[in-house]
Amino acid sequence: MSTHINAAKSAAQLRKMFWGGLLVGLMGPLTASALPAGGQNSQIDWTQSGFSGMARPEALSLAELKTYHADRRYVRSLVKTDAATSLDYSDPQVFRFVLARLKMAGKTPQTAPRLFALINQRRAADQLHPRKTERTQTLTATRTPQHFINSTNFLTESSPYMEANALVTYPGVANYLYVDSATWDKNGTALGAMAYAEKYSGSIVRSAAVGDVTLTSALDYEVDSYSLIDSAAGLQETYTLRENNKRCQFDLSTLNITDPVDTTGGQCVDICLNRTWTGDCDYDLTGTPTALKIPLSGSIGISFNNPNCVFDANRIAQYQNGTLTPPGNIKVVLTNVGGGCDVDSSNALYSPMQNFWQHVTIAPDGKTLSWNLTGADAALFDPSCRQVQDQLDLTMILGIPMKQGAVEIPPRPIVISNDPDSQATDWQLPCMTMTNSCLAEGTKVQLADGRMVPIESIQIGDKIFNPFHPGAQALTVTDIAKGFETVPMVRIKDKTGRELLMTEMHPIATVDRGMVQARKLHVGDKVQTQTGISQLVSVTRQPFGGKVHNLKVGSNEESLKLGPDQTVVYANGFLVGDGQIQQKYESAEQNANARLDMRTRVDKRWRQDYVKSATR
Repeated sequence: MSTHINAAKSAAQLRKMFWGGLLVGLMGPLTASALPAGGQNSQIDWTQSGFSGMARPEALSLAELKTYHADRRYVRSLVKTDAATSLDYSDPQVFRFVLARLKMAGKTPQTAPRLFALINQRRAADQLHPRKTERTQTLTATRTPQHFINSTNFLTESSPYMEANALVTYPGVANYLYVDSATWDKNGTALGAMAYAEKYSGSIVRSAAVGDVTLTSALDYEVDSYSLIDSAAGLQETYTLRENNKRCQFDLSTLNITDPVDTTGGQCVDICLNRTWTGDCDYDLTGTPTALKIPLSGSIGISFNNPNCVFDANRIAQYQNGTLTPPGNIKVVLTNVGGGCDVDSSNALYSPMQNFWQHVTIAPDGKTLSWNLTGADAALFDPSCRQVQDQLDLTMILGIPMKQGAVEIPPRPIVISNDPDSQATDWQLPCMTMTNSCLAEGTKVQLADGRMVPIESIQIGDKIFNPFHPGAQALTVTDIAKGFETVPMVRIKDKTGRELLMTEMHPIATVDRGMVQARKLHVGDKVQTQTGISQLVSVTRQPFGGKVHNLKVGSNEESLKLGPDQTVVYANGFLVGDGQIQQKYESAEQNANARLDMRTRVDKRWRQDYVKSATR
């Protein structure tokens, strides 16, 4: 949904985009007659959950535009950089700023009636009980809604174009999410068109705009972003900004990340939570059941283009001793379930980024900066961000303090991230996943020779009986997981008396529905067993304090001879899928949820806003 501009576009093209407006689905306010009649909505693609575009400053009159810029300077004076700040709508200038910002994005009482009803409710509440404009995303690490700017860098070091990439995410499913982003110089001159994005019934949305620094002679720049979330918790809105500059231009002669990295040759960095895959686990957290700890280590070597520019060792010392609050942040975002966490700040004696800088050293030549948060010092996030089977986006934004001679200049952000939608990163980390799912210790698995052995006794390379493999009817064990389970597991029993205890996500073969996750089983389901079709007579939940285990079966050569969903094993006589099948169905379920018809997903109170967005 992000809109990116090729770095080869000319300054004239960008000026045209800003002042003429790039219409991406924006046609101005809709009249009632423009709406689909009779609920048919035939021209609407009901699989689309989000919409994005570039704002139109010409939606404001010249007087309104002048007022907007003045109001923005005022709002900017109320907030600190890199702090998501809730605005007081009882302040006329603040409220006017919000309305102008939304109007440029095509949001008015006519085009977004539900949104403006909530905004007016918030204003009425603020007028009764004025609240101070303040940071709302506190420095606790609990999984919370997150709104932050995740890249502000130039597309290349020699490029005049900088990207403004912002996101907002909610833990769970929000009724509505909106976020915008824009680029400015420090004098308040707009450097490009503001971008916006919105999503109905979702958990995360991003916007990306591009600024052209040739439009100004200033050396310092800013990116700002405004967001709205409507959820069961009510309306939440925040404003945030980040500074950037080109005073001390430099080249990253080296940027080495030694943690987190993929060490097992997989596609992603795999963080194993309650259990560890022997052959595909880069970081083992099975010994820390209540924490998400990610080791962070690396170094930055900088070659300054101006010999008078150096790292500001004095400010780094102030970051370390707490006399100066460091800029930047380190966050994780859970892209499947929404929300995220800041790096831990449960210790009230220091800010999260102070803890980072306490593990920073500068080389004697003053040209290389290194950090080492590993082992016991690994970056700690709240247990609420320790989710089973989730994709994890890690973003490190390090405000590197520099000075030109004796003059301090605004910190230059270095962005290290695996967010696939953040284009202007200095270092792209590999994707990261958290994995988990198994069978209870003691479960008997059938080997190729017919023996039934406890799953915990199986080793990589063992041959497991497989009814689908032609000839040998055996598959090789390629990986093994073991650990524990923190939520109640699923126990099933069939009419012959067979029982099996497995984690809720583990797949099992049914007759009528194919592979089904254990949590979706019901009494009466017909399942595949060693002796043929059998019927379940009991499906219950129970905690399990013992070890749990899982297998991946089938070498590359063996898998070529199999059809879909055939890397299976017999566990206590039931035909169940291995870890590969489980991962497939979890991914399929996530994709299916994303494609659900929005007529069934959009909260009825937001339906009119959705229709108006979809028909613009």
